[in-house]
Amino acid sequence: IGYAGIGGLRWKAFMISHRKIRAAIKIQSNWRRHAAQKVAKKLRYERLRNNAATDIQRVWRGYLGRLRVQLMRLLTPYAVTIQRFWRGYRTRQSAMYRSHAKLFDRIRRGFVEDRARVVIQSCMRRFIVLSRLQNVTQAAYSMQKFAQAKLLRVYVSNLHAATLTIQAWWRGNRVRRILQEEKLKLVLAGHLMRAEKQTLQECQQAVVLLRERELRGRLKKSWQLVHVNVSVERDDVYPKGWAAGIRTVESFNPGADLSHVELGAFHTVVATSSGYVYTYGLNDRGQLSIGASSTSGLPVPVQPISGILFPIKIVQVSCGVDHTLLLDADGRVFAWGSNQHGQCGCAPRQEIVPQATEVYFAPVRGAVNPMLKRTISTLSAGAYHNAAIDDKGRVYMWGRGDHIYIRGVFSDVPLPLWITHESIVDIGPLDRVVCGLGFTYLLAKDGALYVFGQAINGQLGLGSKHRRSRIAVPIENIDERVTSISCGVHTTLAVTPSGTVYQWGVFLLWDPQSQVCVKAQSFVPMPVDLRRGGITGVAVDVKVGWWEGVILTSDGLLWAWNFFDQPSDGIFRPAVYQYILAEGQCVRAVHVVSSPLFSAVFSKLEGDKTAEKARGAAAAPSAIRTRPSVNPNWDPMAYN
Repeated sequence: IGYAGIGGLRWKAFMISHRKIRAAIKIQSNWRRHAAQKVAKKLRYERLRNNAATDIQRVWRGYLGRLRVQLMRLLTPYAVTIQRFWRGYRTRQSAMYRSHAKLFDRIRRGFVEDRARVVIQSCMRRFIVLSRLQNVTQAAYSMQKFAQAKLLRVYVSNLHAATLTIQAWWRGNRVRRILQEEKLKLVLAGHLMRAEKQTLQECQQAVVLLRERELRGRLKKSWQLVHVNVSVERDDVYPKGWAAGIRTVESFNPGADLSHVELGAFHTVVATSSGYVYTYGLNDRGQLSIGASSTSGLPVPVQPISGILFPIKIVQVSCGVDHTLLLDADGRVFAWGSNQHGQCGCAPRQEIVPQATEVYFAPVRGAVNPMLKRTISTLSAGAYHNAAIDDKGRVYMWGRGDHIYIRGVFSDVPLPLWITHESIVDIGPLDRVVCGLGFTYLLAKDGALYVFGQAINGQLGLGSKHRRSRIAVPIENIDERVTSISCGVHTTLAVTPSGTVYQWGVFLLWDPQSQVCVKAQSFVPMPVDLRRGGITGVAVDVKVGWWEGVILTSDGLLWAWNFFDQPSDGIFRPAVYQYILAEGQCVRAVHVVSSPLFSAVFSKLEGDKTAEKARGAAAAPSAIRTRPSVNPNWDPMAYN
């Protein structure tokens, strides 16, 4: 046997002994576990037995205690009575009691007599009190009958006097109310007459502007003022007339054209093709961008605004209630005016931006590094919020948080915020963005129209059950793609390639009985029936004023309406009228601006086209109702 064989035997013997040891250890451990389990069971049994014995003893002792208490409670009164009688018997049998028995009897009889006297006195007092109470009750009943009759007569007399007083007051109040209504009618009639007079003055100024441009040979390049409809007296804001400000701008730039005209609530912004911007109107919130040294308004422009190195090439101007945005050809954005909710997108700690200040757009919120700024291609100013689209298609928003109303925004946004919500990113390339009073429209390049925000007047166009949305939702009630959209304070208009015009929101409805206009609502886009009124062309563009809807047709004519007639067959038809232009002129572009004071229609003209006979460049036909009998234009809730 070799070394390997001996080693193998040793290894085998070692493994056998190792297995035996492991088996012995396992047997011992099992035995010890068995013994421990047996002891544990015995201890558990003894513990249960002791607990049971303890419980039985406790219950038995409690039972005996309760039985003893019940027995004592039952026997104690009898024992006390027996003891009392026994003590009395022993006292009476004593020698002392026997010797004084007569005295004790006399004392006992005295106690009995005293008790009897007390009872008799109590009965007599009770009898006397009851007798007196009965007499008083009878007297009270008698007095009550007399007093009730007397008070009833007094009550009826007072009631009759009060009735006469109320009737007299009501008759007097009715007379006063009638007088107040008549006075109010006279006041409103006076306001309407002054508004009509100011409308005529503005239209005359429009005719003067048209003639001056004809003399300068700049009739076809500039925006021409077609019509001004004054609804509220504008003397407090524009004491020299609104069109006078435009004439002043043209006098400053005789060789330039009007490239942009925009209106805020109470201020006007005019830009010329020579690259200058002018403002006039109120300046209580820095709307005119003339610096922080003055808050007084300007009846007409005096000089270009401050904060911008002129001249610049202006691409777009957009006004909110009290702020203005300006976009130049380099993609820069300037803002000025009220910054209470961050509408200006700059100077977050200032409530007013008194002069034009550049707004920086960066993908990181709060970054103001000029190297990170983005080039903006289009923008829009809402009442208190704004939106812009850069050259990469990114959407930026800033201003009042509950007007932006997109998911993830819960407070005011003082600086431009890149909106990365998937409902906007997934839309694709965007053509335009339009901001309204608390809502935003996104028009995609494929013609799809999306909306988000909140509007209780139905301008979301999503139905009466969906008046707010924190995500961009497509408007599905328009069957075709949208080519143009315009929204105002009350209503929204859109047009499709086929010329179909849709309107939704609040509009005016003519009431033939009361001869006034009432407000109506449409929560979804409704097609506007344009078959009446002599419209010959196809609608190619739409604009919205304060209540006006203006369309430009393919034959270069301008048509408008202020209200709808009551539907007889369920179809709302607008009371359409035409803006008559000079002979040989037609319109290639239309622009409408509006404020609580007035609305104005501008157009860009081109010749070589015969139109119908002209009756004035600014007036609407007198045979057609162009405005309601009462003034519904001023809605103070719209600009709160």
